[in-house]
Amino acid sequence: MIEKLLVDEFEILENDGQYGLSFVFDDEPIDTAEFLYDGRNCGILIRNGKKALIFTNIVDDLRPKLLASPELMIIEMKREGDTEDDIAQSYMCDVTKVDEIPVDDTLPDALYDMLEEIHDVYGDEGVKAITEKVWKIQ
Repeated sequence: MIEKLLVDEFEILENDGQYGLSFVFDDEPIDTAEFLYDGRNCGILIRNGKKALIFTNIVDDLRPKLLASPELMIIEMKREGDTEDDIAQSYMCDVTKVDEIPVDDTLPDALYDMLEEIHDVYGDEGVKAITEKVWKIQ
């Protein structure tokens, strides 16, 4: 049976048409890896055939690019407090396109919650300033 783990914090990196996925995870050395992706909200990294790392809330503008990518660099970072190099290990894995990963798209809810928190702290004027500067919404 495969152990399923939700990865809450991760970063998708782009460099000259190549993509990488960086997250905190310091586990056994890698033997095999495959990234399953349907072009929507969620991707799943199958690691050594034992663990399924689930990545949700993949941002909209990266979804088609990630789906079109044949491979992905995985960068596993050490946990906070480790004193040596920050990277535990990095490796390339194939991106396997699947029909559907049955996970609801939670990105709109996550963005709404984030804006609510910003509003609670900075009020209407703060939200207005952020939307104008970041999203160029007038």
